[in-house]
Amino acid sequence: MNDILADLKVCDLSSKLPGPMATYLLGIQGAQVTKIENTLKPDSFSIYDEKNPQFFEWYESLNKNKNILKINFENDLTKLQELIKDSDILFIPHNSFFSRLISSIKTKPKVIIEIAGDKNATPMHDLNALGLTNSFRFHYNKNESPPYLPFAGISFSQYMAMAALALLRKAENSKTSEHQIIYLAQTTPLILDVLDFSKDEEFNFLHNGKYPCYNIYKTKDHQPIFLAAIEDKFWNEFVELFELNLQSSDRFSLNEEISNQIRKKFAKLTSDEVKMVIKDKSICLTVGNIKDK
Repeated sequence: MNDILADLKVCDLSSKLPGPMATYLLGIQGAQVTKIENTLKPDSFSIYDEKNPQFFEWYESLNKNKNILKINFENDLTKLQELIKDSDILFIPHNSFFSRLISSIKTKPKVIIEIAGDKNATPMHDLNALGLTNSFRFHYNKNESPPYLPFAGISFSQYMAMAALALLRKAENSKTSEHQIIYLAQTTPLILDVLDFSKDEEFNFLHNGKYPCYNIYKTKDHQPIFLAAIEDKFWNEFVELFELNLQSSDRFSLNEEISNQIRKKFAKLTSDEVKMVIKDKSICLTVGNIKDK
């Protein structure tokens, strides 16, 4: 599947996370992605900052397989226009400069995606968009701090990549250029709230550790064990392999003693020993590898 979009030319004039991640997703399916950066205003993620080094690492990772061109948007406007005309899909920020730029081009790309925060032109970052979702209530109830990943931006990127391909199909059928503005504020609730569990006042269910069959445990050498033996067959084999005195129904028990029995078992085993036990077995159990700091 990694070359299925090999004949597709994508031009990315966006920066930071959402646009570059959307074009990264197209790129790993084979699309030829050219990221064009303004020398007068470089992508802020590309500038190493000791306070936030993670952003530079993300920039390197998201753009490592792209053709990156750095040009002066004011002095090399003709070159910029030619690069855009040669692309099938274009990603641009939603602002007046790029609106004028697109208007100046007669032969437009098949698909133009404009990236925006909110329909009301309200400045917005990832956390602002998350705050608009119902599902974020769960995280806030557990921990009154931002989540460890920009989940709004990630879902936004996935939506844009999907929308670009959908619009491409429409453009090829209609023989016209398709132009759409996609908003972070609107797509975030659309995606994250489809699995909304915020109505659960306990804020505790299967996927966040309510039951012993779907939880994280720790080995003797402090490596995490990710157990997801939800189905009866996986649980029963897990119990048998690790010689636990548990029944099939125990996997959904709220009795803390069930989880404690599993914790004690793993606490006696090293991660390598666990790997030997589960070798060639199918029980939905994964041994993590957390490096000591």
